[in-house]
Amino acid sequence: MVSGNCTTLGELRSAGKYVPHDEESHGYPHRSPAPRRGSRTVPVRVDYDLTPLGRTLMPLISATKSWAESHMPEVTTARTTYDNTSAPA
Repeated sequence: MVSGNCTTLGELRSAGKYVPHDEESHGYPHRSPAPRRGSRTVPVRVDYDLTPLGRTLMPLISATKSWAESHMPEVTTARTTYDNTSAPA
């Protein structure tokens, strides 16, 4: 989870929180290669951490998460309706 603690890219992807590299240029996340074990780490692991600027977004991210969780039934209904009416014939 992204909460100011480093996490692996795989964890970010599986949590649906993958941070694209262009966001790094905006100053939100900080990316650093993980320490090597032996001659190399395979697969290459990169750790991400929010910068102080990125941490200022946490109240907005938390509010968005809360909204999404409380409206999930409506979102699920909308997706089902869309899938049923937009399916190719």
